[in-house]
Amino acid sequence: MPRIFHFADLHLSAAPAEHEYSLSTLTALCKMAREAKADLLTIGGDLFNTFEDIAPLRKTVGEILRSCDAPAFFLPGNHESLRQIRGQKLEQFNLGEHVEFLSEGPATFLQREFGGHSLQIVAVPHSSDYAALSEWKAPAPPRGLRIALAHGIVAGMAYSGPDEEKDAPAGVLEAAHFARWECQLALLGHIHAGREQTIDGVRCAYPGSARVWRRGESGPREALLIDWQGREFSLQRIAIAAAGQYRTVETNILPEGNDFDCSALSWEPEDTVEIRWNGMVESDDRLDALERKLRETAPPARRIDFTRDRDRCLVAADVVQLPSAVEFLRLWQQGFEQLGGESNAETIADWRRARALGLKALHDNKVS
Repeated sequence: MPRIFHFADLHLSAAPAEHEYSLSTLTALCKMAREAKADLLTIGGDLFNTFEDIAPLRKTVGEILRSCDAPAFFLPGNHESLRQIRGQKLEQFNLGEHVEFLSEGPATFLQREFGGHSLQIVAVPHSSDYAALSEWKAPAPPRGLRIALAHGIVAGMAYSGPDEEKDAPAGVLEAAHFARWECQLALLGHIHAGREQTIDGVRCAYPGSARVWRRGESGPREALLIDWQGREFSLQRIAIAAAGQYRTVETNILPEGNDFDCSALSWEPEDTVEIRWNGMVESDDRLDALERKLRETAPPARRIDFTRDRDRCLVAADVVQLPSAVEFLRLWQQGFEQLGGESNAETIADWRRARALGLKALHDNKVS
């Protein structure tokens, strides 16, 4: 039974911060395809982050794709035309004879045989306007499995997540086209979260982005594996472990403001981690010190970023500007000094906790 290995939205980048990570994910994808004994690799667009990334990466990318031991179909996405150089085209960058560009619009029809099983593909590269598809006709009748390979937003497929890209918008596709062409399956790219839905009798599937590309892309990154025989097929999702996940971790600053709770600091080395501070510190310098300490003591991660939300992480120097805070601190200090030298560590910690909670209440209610 033949197999297709499908992924999309890898966004290979020549930028120093993303270069190694993005290429290592492609290497992992090709290893997965090889171990799954895939007969065909399909790439649903945005293999490269921008047109400018193609030239410096094309040789390495071609060599990595060759390691799949299977031919590859590469369908351009909206990012392949982002920052495109005038007079240059995607097709001039040869990735090797094992990689076939499917860039001709509005659509291209292909037919291939794999071990006596026929596969027909209607390839729809990215376009800002898919109106021309209304006049395009696919050969009939279907023979074997017929799939659509497309990059864009399929109307009616729900999505909630990071905002869609404003610098490289994609057009809206109608699943009715896939149905009119008698496709049983549409393998898609552009939406960065995994999505599946049957529309007009066509199973439409987005694998989601193949790596963490932007803030908030939570959940495992996935590829699709399709087995087919005749016109019947099965589809399964496979996690791309090497791509890691985007994890948001809430980390509490201890009442003293000099340390933090380590219990939530758990993730994998491949993950991208966003730390959100909760609590109070004396100053931004103290918060800088806590961030340095966390980087030194936390488990390794591909990347650790910090979010300084002033509603969650208060800086005492900001809060004490409220007149009510000045009086609160005067009374707190008076009581704290009356504890005397006999106070135990637990009592002192309780007082410091009360100080932090009181200042936070004053801040939240903006009591003047």
